[in-house]
Amino acid sequence: LLIISLPILFKTSYILDFWLEETPQYTTQFIQLSIFIVIIEGISNPLITSIDATGKIKKYHSLNGCILLSIFPLSYIIIKLGGTPTSTYIIHLIISIIAYIVRIYIIQSIIKFSISQYFHSVLFKCIIIALISSIIPYIISELLPDNFIYFLIYVICCIINTLFICFIIGLSKNEKQYIKQHILSFIQKSK
Repeated sequence: LLIISLPILFKTSYILDFWLEETPQYTTQFIQLSIFIVIIEGISNPLITSIDATGKIKKYHSLNGCILLSIFPLSYIIIKLGGTPTSTYIIHLIISIIAYIVRIYIIQSIIKFSISQYFHSVLFKCIIIALISSIIPYIISELLPDNFIYFLIYVICCIINTLFICFIIGLSKNEKQYIKQHILSFIQKSK
């Protein structure tokens, strides 16, 4: 998901300008906030699957449903108080983060897994990978002018950079060895 998200996050305005004659107000912010929401939900999916697999879903779905449904009344209140349209997406992002945290604690109570180990081996690793993977694409997006050829170069750099960072930081020694063996096997077969 990060491989797809990074090029879009830093070049949203260019993509919209390329695609549309006139970009509606707030569209760039809507897309960028939506990407963050999708990333949070993407990280949450394995937890949701784990909860569903236990069959003990009543408590989870009731609580999670109430949390997610709060997006609508909170957005309505913020808009009525003079909030901008992007504030509804910010509320959605905040509620998604709260729902994610609740999912972690619910699953911990159901299947007894270590929250600290989860934060260290999953969440912390994802955050570090995302932050480090963002550095080079951000610099490139600021340095290169906005045109189609440079955009393609930028996308290729983002993909290579993100894959490299994921390989170096995100994988265990066994996973790295497994990938190396498959790459070598593929190279040998193609000769």
